[in-house]
Amino acid sequence: MTGLQTAATGAIAGSTILLGMPIVRLKMLGSRGRAFLGALSVGVLLFLFTDVVSKSGGVIEVPLVAARHGRFLALAVLFLAGLAVAPIVLAKASKPGAKDSVLRLGMMVAIAIGIHNLAEGLAIGVASRQGEVALAGTLVAGFALHNVTEAFGIVGPLGDRRPSWTWLLVAGLVAGSPTFLGSIIGYHMTAQPLQVASLGLAAGAIAYVMAEIGQSVVRRASRELVLIGTLAGFIAGIATDWILVATGA
Repeated sequence: MTGLQTAATGAIAGSTILLGMPIVRLKMLGSRGRAFLGALSVGVLLFLFTDVVSKSGGVIEVPLVAARHGRFLALAVLFLAGLAVAPIVLAKASKPGAKDSVLRLGMMVAIAIGIHNLAEGLAIGVASRQGEVALAGTLVAGFALHNVTEAFGIVGPLGDRRPSWTWLLVAGLVAGSPTFLGSIIGYHMTAQPLQVASLGLAAGAIAYVMAEIGQSVVRRASRELVLIGTLAGFIAGIATDWILVATGA
C-alpha cells in the first residue's frame, strides 16, 4: 500500500466513531436511558483500559524476554510516565462546577480515546509499510468497529444535556482523527517508542475520566442500572475485540 492509501484507510477507521455520536440527541432516550448510556460508557472505558494495558504489556515484555534490559527499561519508563502524567494534566485542565462541566468531561473522554486511537493508527501504518496489506485491512475493519462503540464512551457522560451537532462533530474528530494521523506516522517511521508512550498516556487518561464518569453515574442511577450498563459496555468492547481476533488481526 502507498502512503496515500494508508492515510485513507486510517481516515476510514477513525471516522466511524461519528456514527455512534448522534444517539445522545434522541429525545426518546429519556432520563433512565441516558443514565444507562452513562453506565455503558464506564463499561466501554473499562474495557479500553484493560485493552491498552494488555497491548502495552505485550510490546514492553518482548525485549525483556530477549534479555534486552536497556530496551525494556526505556519502554517501561515511557509507559509509566504516560500513565502518571495524563491524569495530572486532565485534573489540572478540569474546572469542577463550571457551567459546561458535563461537556468538558465528554471532551476529555474524546481526548483520552483519541490518544488510544493514535496507537491504533500506528499499528495500521506499520502493517501497511511492511507490506502486510491483508493485516492492515483487517486492522482497519476491526478498529472501525471498535470506534463505533467508543462513541458511547464520549456521549455517555452528558446525561440530560443534548449537545449541538457542532460539538458532536468536534468531539468525534478529536477522538477519531488520531487514527488517521497515527497511520501516517506509522507508515513513515519506526514508531514503537511512540506507540508505548501513547498507550501509557491513553491508560492514564482513560483511568481518570472513568473515575469522573463513575461518580456522576452513581449519583443519577440505581445500583442495578449502573451494574447492568457497565457490564453491557464491557461486553460490547470484548465482543468487538473477538470479532477483530476472529478476522485474523
